[in-house]
Amino acid sequence: MHLVILESDADASAVAGQLLQRLLEFNEAQIGPRHTHEFALTIRDDHRNIVGGLSGEFLWNALYITVLWVSESSRGQGYGSALMHAAEDMARKRECDVLFLSTMTFQAPDFYRKLGFSPIGELVDAPKGFSRVWFAKRLSEARS
Repeated sequence: MHLVILESDADASAVAGQLLQRLLEFNEAQIGPRHTHEFALTIRDDHRNIVGGLSGEFLWNALYITVLWVSESSRGQGYGSALMHAAEDMARKRECDVLFLSTMTFQAPDFYRKLGFSPIGELVDAPKGFSRVWFAKRLSEARS
């Protein structure tokens, strides 16, 4: 049996990239090409400063929303909803079936529920005292 080796900090990132590439190759051999496309949407003020944004990745028949952020001074003005609706519109144009994301319980779970997302999983006490909740929204069922 081969030994388990702890890779050094200097090598860990390169090794992680190799591992990810090998996993992606395996996955694609099973279910076809990911057709990955990463994107970012922003909202900027009059000085071109970012006051909100969303980043995501299209893969297979899904949109994974990786980040949604709105500055504290700009919250409650509809920017988060506007970004999410724009992403959903993009997903519909790409004929996605589902959107998914995760959030912490101290962030915005109620916001995602209001947008028609349903919880699909929860990891309690990670970090301690909080949970990470995964949400999904099936576009065939969505009425946004």
